[in-house]
Amino acid sequence: MILFTDKKIDIDIVKEIHKLFEKKKPVSWRTFFFYNIIFVTTKGYTDEAMNFIRRKLMGAFNIRPIMIWDILSTSFTKITHIIDLSSRTIIYPYPYEELQTLIHREIRELIDEVTTSISRL
Repeated sequence: MILFTDKKIDIDIVKEIHKLFEKKKPVSWRTFFFYNIIFVTTKGYTDEAMNFIRRKLMGAFNIRPIMIWDILSTSFTKITHIIDLSSRTIIYPYPYEELQTLIHREIRELIDEVTTSISRL
């Protein structure tokens, strides 16, 4: 889902998205859903909104697997990116350290290599 606003992303906007998701998320333990929510803004975001995103808009359900393959069907929802047109930046709102366990080992190695190369510049 891509959402555009010509306002600053604030706590009210992200709470509204959180409420919408709570209404629409699957109710069955064995239902697979994956949400990617991308915010596009022309005015930036507030720190309060970013903190709410980090606390509330990354979640998982279907975390009680019944069959072995259910482990692979865990469902996530999150705001994956914030695109700020005013500063021409794309922000990933979650700390890399928290997500490392969810990322494939080869991808983590690639990310580490790129960040090491950039830090040498």
